[in-house]
Amino acid sequence: MRKGSFAEFVKGYFKSLTINCILIAVLAIPLGAVGGEAGAWIFVIFLGPIVAAFFLIILPIVVATTYFGVRRRGSAQIFGAVAFYPLTIAIFFAARYGLLLASMAQMDEAYLKRTFEHPIGKIETMAYLGMDCYSTNCPQLLVDGVVGRVAFLGQRPEVIPPWGERAPPADPGLWVKNAFRLGHGPECLMENSQITVYWIQQRGIFDACILPDGENLLLGEAILARDGRANARDVERFFGPKGGNIAVAYRLSGGETGPEIARWESGRLPFGGGVVGTRFEQIDFMRALSGVTTDRFAEAAKFDLASRIDIIHAAIGSVPINIAAVASYLRTAPLNAGSLTRTLLDESRKAKLLDIAKSSCTPRDPTSLASINGAKNCVRTYNRFVAEMFSTEKTALQLPEPESPKSDVRQE
Repeated sequence: MRKGSFAEFVKGYFKSLTINCILIAVLAIPLGAVGGEAGAWIFVIFLGPIVAAFFLIILPIVVATTYFGVRRRGSAQIFGAVAFYPLTIAIFFAARYGLLLASMAQMDEAYLKRTFEHPIGKIETMAYLGMDCYSTNCPQLLVDGVVGRVAFLGQRPEVIPPWGERAPPADPGLWVKNAFRLGHGPECLMENSQITVYWIQQRGIFDACILPDGENLLLGEAILARDGRANARDVERFFGPKGGNIAVAYRLSGGETGPEIARWESGRLPFGGGVVGTRFEQIDFMRALSGVTTDRFAEAAKFDLASRIDIIHAAIGSVPINIAAVASYLRTAPLNAGSLTRTLLDESRKAKLLDIAKSSCTPRDPTSLASINGAKNCVRTYNRFVAEMFSTEKTALQLPEPESPKSDVRQE
């Protein structure tokens, strides 16, 4: 092809490019005006009419516009305008394939393994961004001994100085909104120990509790955990798999986020790649990172009904027992081998079950109406559970509701 012909070919190519860019911009304006998510729904709902409109209206307009733009410009320019379409498609697929190869090359095999060669040991402080102990694995991490303390990072509270004075300089570093640790023994009887009592007791843990461990303070050294469920855009690599099943750990020191120290991934590679890696739970990532494999919840789930009653009874006086959690835990006791129903309780287990209910449902303050009403609700929950699970023995196991004294009851 001569130099002049090549120039004409390029002109024809860019004419087609310009026409298509203008058309795309015009079509994008209505969807953009509606909004991202709404526009996407409109596109999905009206996909059929949009495809029909493309072939019946848009495509003829593009062909006609291209034809009238180059019909008097010579064969080289016409050829360039027509060649735009197959060349653009070829360039698109070539680029897509190149990016796929790049994503495969960037895939570190260590991200797909479900073990670490050198675990870092028990994590003294694990930090999360903007969550709380209920929406994370915080209770299980503490109960299993994977971490010693869980800190949730938040926004530093604003310090308002007295009128006429300057605000003190802010301390550099990461700010802990609140933190939690595992408690045992008498400290579990404190009022603030009931934060996650139900959560851990319904899973069979009655010898410990979750206690607050400070709030509104600067964070020292810690491990920051992030996952793809809540922070997909922040933790996904450009060439990494998509799908949200990602876990990453960073080392925090001196108020700054250090380098990434561990990562697990699974999902579909971008640019048309396949699925890589097996799916995992965030708790599995933390166990592998620390090297602590204890799973007390799984162990507690193996006990039969009699053993569960013994475990709960042994905790009387050392932790506040939540009767709803007790009922939930006992309901899930495995059946005896070869039986479709649970064995009737022996006399000692009946007495222990009554002791558990009495210790949980006795009013803490018999002069407080709120305390008495709480005890009544506790007894009702227990009696419903007994009637449902031990219908033939419910009379012997049920408790009478506490009565409100006629006088000297403090209203709250």
